[in-house]
Order: sequence, then C-alpha cells, then structure tokens
Amino acid sequence: LDCDSTRLTNVDGLKDAMTRAVKSSGATILNQVDHVFPPHGLTMVFLLSESHASIHTYPEHGACFVDFFTCGRSCSSDNFDSVLRDYL
Repeated sequence: LDCDSTRLTNVDGLKDAMTRAVKSSGATILNQVDHVFPPHGLTMVFLLSESHASIHTYPEHGACFVDFFTCGRSCSSDNFDSVLRDYL
C-alpha cells in the first residue's frame, strides 16, 4: 500500500484519522479499542451502531489492512476511504 510507516505507528494520529473517517461516513461510534504489538504494528477497532471498522498495521512493510462494515445504505464507504487514505 505504500503507507507512511510513521503514521502506521502513531496511535493518537491513527485514532484521530479513523474517528474522522468513521464520522465522515455517517456511521455512529459506540466504542473504540486499540492494542500495540511491539516492536511493530497495532490493531484498532471501532464498534459502530451500524457494525464495525478496524485497521491492522504492518509498518515494517509500509502496509495495513482495513475493514469497514456497515448495515443499511446510509453510510458512505467512499467518504471513509478518502479520509483514511489522506492520513495514510
């Protein structure tokens, strides 16, 4: 994916970006949890009223895997994707 490795390890920055991405999609955040896996990577999950969003980072490879699942048709995955890509 060619992600910025520094941004993939910045928990606060990534939390802010994921929060902005979820909100821009129109989804509702119920809860959030993250876990850092030393020496590399982290997992962050957002529980949404509509389902969930998650990111698993692999900074040593400049990569991440992102899930954004929602029910219904009121949320915009395009908005979510755009905001998160801008950060990464």
